[in-house]
Amino acid sequence: MRINSDNKLSYVEMMFGGTSSEEDKKLSGKHDVYIGIEASCNGFQGRNESVWFGEDDIRRFAGEIKDLENQRKGAAKLVSLGYPSEHTEFIMEIYSTDNAGHFAMKFDLQKIAYAKHLTSNRL
Repeated sequence: MRINSDNKLSYVEMMFGGTSSEEDKKLSGKHDVYIGIEASCNGFQGRNESVWFGEDDIRRFAGEIKDLENQRKGAAKLVSLGYPSEHTEFIMEIYSTDNAGHFAMKFDLQKIAYAKHLTSNRL
């Protein structure tokens, strides 16, 4: 799924990656889902190949999008697992901006990487 701005200079693209294992599902009763996300905003671009979401969060967002489309007011928000940590990898909100049915979108995309061997060169 790709969501473009009117001028096509900004977008968010989400590509389904997969789900958690059957073993994990037995523990929680639900599948988590990972999605590859690419985002661009006026030339600034980022990508994270594996952002995890809870199954309930995906279902809730889908319902909010349907409501937003039908009512043309309100908002739909999708947040990756780990929220409200400062290291939440993805937050996206689509919201109504006026009574004419225009929408805006804001998003944060992070890719967390951990370095095994850091060295410090101090003067």
